[in-house]
Amino acid sequence: MSKIQFTLEIYETQEEIRQHIQECEGKHSQQVAYSSFHDVLTQVCFTCKKVRTNKRKGESRRRGYLQGIKEENKAWRTVHNKRYFG
Repeated sequence: MSKIQFTLEIYETQEEIRQHIQECEGKHSQQVAYSSFHDVLTQVCFTCKKVRTNKRKGESRRRGYLQGIKEENKAWRTVHNKRYFG
């Protein structure tokens, strides 16, 4: 069994990927995934042998997300500590 090699294409916006999805729709075998956690849209087109995404290699949005949670928790503790411990 031979391996299929895919080309990775990285786009700035999800709209550009949606255009490719529509171009391949009904003509090519494809799989599309959206991550709400990372806000990333990815298309794997098996006919074009391309993976199209708006996530850059090594890019992580999780760090900003976790930092936001830490700030919310810190603010919550500050308010509640003042309320209960004066």
